Amino acid sequence: MIISSKSNNLIKKIKSLELKKNRNKLGLFILEGKKFVDDAIHSGFVCENIILSEKVYFSDEDYPNITVVTEDVFSHLSDTKTPQGILGVFRIPEYDTSYDKMKKILFLDGVQQSENVGALIRSAVCCGYEGVIITNKCADPFSQKAVRSSAGAVLRIGVFKGEADLLNELKNAGFTVIGSSLAGSAQNIDFPKTVLIVGSEGNGMSDEAEEACDVLVKIPILGDCESLNAAVAGGILMYKTIGY
Repeated sequence: MIISSKSNNLIKKIKSLELKKNRNKLGLFILEGKKFVDDAIHSGFVCENIILSEKVYFSDEDYPNITVVTEDVFSHLSDTKTPQGILGVFRIPEYDTSYDKMKKILFLDGVQQSENVGALIRSAVCCGYEGVIITNKCADPFSQKAVRSSAGAVLRIGVFKGEADLLNELKNAGFTVIGSSLAGSAQNIDFPKTVLIVGSEGNGMSDEAEEACDVLVKIPILGDCESLNAAVAGGILMYKTIGY
């Protein structure tokens, strides 16, 4: 059977996952595109549904829980300009919060743009970080926009929820907490166990996060520019924390 109605219960449920509150309530998120779907399945993510448009459906597609929909319904679910005709609905994973086993953690303190959250997660994976902590004021790392901006890297690293008070626990566990600040200095920030804080685009770190910092570092700006994009600054600092 091919679903042709946007008012179908399954279609309405999937469409509702565009909103963060519904992703959190249902514990589900959407991945669109064959590469992301395949990566999630191969990585062991729990798949609830695979939605295929009727143009790309083949009887030998080796996916679980396939539902076929018309092109119009698929476009209704997609948030891309040129849909590939495949999306998956997956369970948001729950990770082991054994921070003591980690050496490098990225702490996103109120980063509000989905593209920046995704790009920072991508850089964290590239730099060998083992976990990303997201505060409540951050954009959702499991929104479709953030997943695309991460190039699927959100599937390859543990993503945890936490607030600034967690930083003191991490310090007690032997981590050096590093934050970016105009009051900081350009110095070596390669420590054995590191938590790197990236603050919000407009206001930087919260007062609570800054108070928890052991080291404040700044990135020198040579041109006539006030600041760097949060994702760019975070990427530079992540490379500096691994000795580059």
